[in-house]
Amino acid sequence: MNALGTALVGIGCFLGLFNTPPHPIHVSLAEVEHTAAGELQISLRIFSDDLDEALYRHSGERFEIGTAQEKPGAAPALEAYLRERFGLRTTQPLAWQWVGYEAGLEATWVYLEVTGVPPFDRIACTNRVLFEVYTDQTSVVNVTQGAVTRSGITRHDRPTIDLAWD
Repeated sequence: MNALGTALVGIGCFLGLFNTPPHPIHVSLAEVEHTAAGELQISLRIFSDDLDEALYRHSGERFEIGTAQEKPGAAPALEAYLRERFGLRTTQPLAWQWVGYEAGLEATWVYLEVTGVPPFDRIACTNRVLFEVYTDQTSVVNVTQGAVTRSGITRHDRPTIDLAWD
């Protein structure tokens, strides 16, 4: 390929970054790590455009999550939304605390934590995030305790999974 052809391909790839079609996959990720200090550190990765649509349906307001036009009030709206859709349980429900979030144009990371959690044999995770937006929405859930990670998938017909360390 000559220099002009290489330049045109490069420009085309660069411009393609700004003209990406909506993503056809509706998957979120929940990472839960049980630390030696007895904390559950929780990270949720959610596509920002889908999250903005879910918040709109939940609160009636568009927050423009992950854009330069992101509106104030996104954090409390996001926390309220997640309180209704994400939960953990060992021998009893675990009350998570809001830590914060990092929103980008493509994805938003949400951080939660639970303190005072002793080692457990089983944990249940309910994750209905974005279920009201897409009927094919799924969430991969990874829970790590010590050196062992257990994984599962939540979806409309099974919003809660039970993971065991037997």
